[in-house]
Amino acid sequence: MSYIIDIPNTIRDHLKEHIENIAKSEGFLKYKCDVQKKYKNGTNFLGEITEVEIIGETIIGAKEIHIFVKTKPSVGSNIKLLSINDVYSRELYAYKELSETYKQLQEEANVPYEERYTFIKCYEESNIDTIILEDIAKLGYENWNRLEIISIDFAHKCIKQLAKFHALSFVLEKEKLDYFNCNIKLLKYPFIFNDEYVAFLKNMYETCINHLEGEYRAKLESVRDICEKYYQFVNNSSVIRCLCHGDYRAMNIMMKYNNGEPSDVIPLDYQFIFYGSPVIDILYFIFGSTDSNFRREHLENLKKLYHETMEEFLDYFKMDINLYFPRKEFDKSYEESLEFGLMVAVWYLPVNLADSDEVLDLNKTSLAEASFSANERVKARLEDIIDDFTVWGVFKTDTTTDALPDTKCM
Repeated sequence: MSYIIDIPNTIRDHLKEHIENIAKSEGFLKYKCDVQKKYKNGTNFLGEITEVEIIGETIIGAKEIHIFVKTKPSVGSNIKLLSINDVYSRELYAYKELSETYKQLQEEANVPYEERYTFIKCYEESNIDTIILEDIAKLGYENWNRLEIISIDFAHKCIKQLAKFHALSFVLEKEKLDYFNCNIKLLKYPFIFNDEYVAFLKNMYETCINHLEGEYRAKLESVRDICEKYYQFVNNSSVIRCLCHGDYRAMNIMMKYNNGEPSDVIPLDYQFIFYGSPVIDILYFIFGSTDSNFRREHLENLKKLYHETMEEFLDYFKMDINLYFPRKEFDKSYEESLEFGLMVAVWYLPVNLADSDEVLDLNKTSLAEASFSANERVKARLEDIIDDFTVWGVFKTDTTTDALPDTKCM
């Protein structure tokens, strides 16, 4: 069988080989490719993003497929706070192995298809250097705008998916304990608390402090030394733990609309998966994507939805949630980890809400040297969160500087 191939010469040789293999496995007899490198502001800083459209003829007629490729940086990386090889290995494992394991567990339990946790298609050609996925944007899915507050409908879908993702970790531990111990329990938090990371935390903290005034500034100054506590939260072995997503932000979850309402969501970006407290994912999602009005109206209901969804999902596997993550333990873990939400705001909102011309590119700039000017969006979100933490009793209502216990890591 002969193939007629039209692939641009501008793409890297290894990607060209992957495209050829995918085209053959998809039954193309002749085809051409449209290849576009993407530089999406604020959406990825761990590699090069390429979108590929393959259009051609098969034995049964015309066909086209769309793939999304994430490739390791082609030049030396400035990233020192994590291992690029490690995070690509984690994502490859999630898409190629864990997805199949979770699919099998759900099939064996007869979970209705519409209730299952799903991953997007990952092509067999994916390896530790290149992750090749189906481009579901061409199927009508889209990213949430990272600068906007999420809608309650979107939040409902995302929280339910997160509950199922965490529940499947408990299922895996019960059904395949040896596998779980060898593959999941060993996944430590991927970020390395070295000098660069500490410098980044200091930098973000000072950026936020300098943009606040009056009581807001005084309250944030009262928690200056919280780096060590951050490390304790993500490495806490005294709480119930499971496989966590590690980067559960609205912009890492694609949604599909039906009649103007979100009808389906699919989480992406599993490069930071780790074994830790499931509450960390919840706090990261809530405090990275909502404001005070949203939390006041919906937070308690979302917590309830999370736990009820997990309970219902575990029922398919004949598992009693009270033996794995009872509501009392969930609430206790949430309350004890609440300060992590403040840390998310201080250290990541300046990055996530940066103006387009300030989006961080770690392939060009060291994290320790990165600079941001906290804009009005960041200021408003920070003030909202400080107000909430005052109501919740984390901050005192005055401006004294003993609101949280000291930890010394800087």
